Amino acid sequence: MAFTSCRWRPPGVAALVGVMLTSAATTLHAQRRMADFSPAQEKPLWTRSDLDGTTIGNPNWIALREGRVYLTDFDGPAVVALDGRSGSVLWRYSKEGSGPGEFRHPGVVFRHPRGIAVIDNSTARVYLFSPEGSLLAEQGLPGGLFIGNGCSLADGSMILSAAAFTGPSLFLATIGQPAALPLRFPFDTARLHPNHRIMELASTPDGAACFAARKLTGGMAMLSKGGPGAPRPFIESPKERPFKDPTQIRDTMDLPVPFALRAGATGNAGWVWFGGTKCVSQCIDFYSLPDLRYLHTIRLGRTGLGMHNFDIDGDLIVMLGSRDDVPLVAAYRLPRLRVR
Repeated sequence: MAFTSCRWRPPGVAALVGVMLTSAATTLHAQRRMADFSPAQEKPLWTRSDLDGTTIGNPNWIALREGRVYLTDFDGPAVVALDGRSGSVLWRYSKEGSGPGEFRHPGVVFRHPRGIAVIDNSTARVYLFSPEGSLLAEQGLPGGLFIGNGCSLADGSMILSAAAFTGPSLFLATIGQPAALPLRFPFDTARLHPNHRIMELASTPDGAACFAARKLTGGMAMLSKGGPGAPRPFIESPKERPFKDPTQIRDTMDLPVPFALRAGATGNAGWVWFGGTKCVSQCIDFYSLPDLRYLHTIRLGRTGLGMHNFDIDGDLIVMLGSRDDVPLVAAYRLPRLRVR
């Protein structure tokens, strides 16, 4: 595994994490049941932080599936698979361009029954890879919209979340069927700013539904082909910062505050890496599936790296971050946690 030694540029919304340090006060719907986990005090299963830049230069997104770690390299451009037990490189796919089988800036990667799906908004396509690294199919994104996240269901259909100024922002797409169908948005749409529609999505392990968490305002819901379930609130109710016209933005205090930094699903629980003010991006809140009852919280202590993204599968947590401006991937076992 190799990384470039040049200064790393974390892409996407994750670059806004520092904004949360100045967010306004919030109100808790209930008291969190905390369990502490400090990766810097634990021995990692493995780490990857190489300097010659031949494998990954600017890692962007991470996903775990059946003992494998999948990363997208925004600048490679590349998709890389690592062994979840050792961190060794299993395969790397990199073909730059706009032709068949080529991409420019692969971003979001998520589980699919046939392997993994990768979204590249620069080519406006979704790519389907087998677990062994073969490109099985590719297809255009609905309406050329910017897709911020995706998830899949057991039959191979995908739910895609778009940042749309007008019209639908949720779509049901299937590889091999060019037309994507709009899905009903599960939350109040009285405020039509497109950023209110941005969601984190995660496939449930059984593929029966997708877990959705709003990124810049409160709320969670379960999504399926039949439509969304009843929305539920986060345990911490975010106080939102008003959106400003781009011409009025002077510094990070004028930017919207991201609350759901990342969402996932493992076993019978969905989780949200929450960026509110009570934990300031330290809390991973767990909710039962499918009723979305609050379960408990893992509060991250020192990680030993500037964490950008992570995913959880069972008791395995793999973190993507940086140390001394060099990307680092680290895997840990989540210990049995004493919730207090």
